[in-house]
Amino acid sequence: MDEATVRRQLALLYGAETADWATLARVEVPRALPAMPSPHPLRRPVRHSPGRYVCGDHRDTSSIQGALFSGRRAAEAVRRDLTR
Repeated sequence: MDEATVRRQLALLYGAETADWATLARVEVPRALPAMPSPHPLRRPVRHSPGRYVCGDHRDTSSIQGALFSGRRAAEAVRRDLTR
């Protein structure tokens, strides 16, 4: 995505003029997120087997948010299992 497009999107997002903002760095990360070929299960179990849990972006959407969300789901599963 080119800088002008990014500035336009940020201007909309923040409701601010972005023309005078300084670009500090730009880093492109090829293949930063895993592929989500169709059909992709959007939510896989985090309880692997008794006493074993797994989390990561492969358990939810293939993204940082998905990894964080699956970590939360795994922690909640552990808590539930320990309080039974």
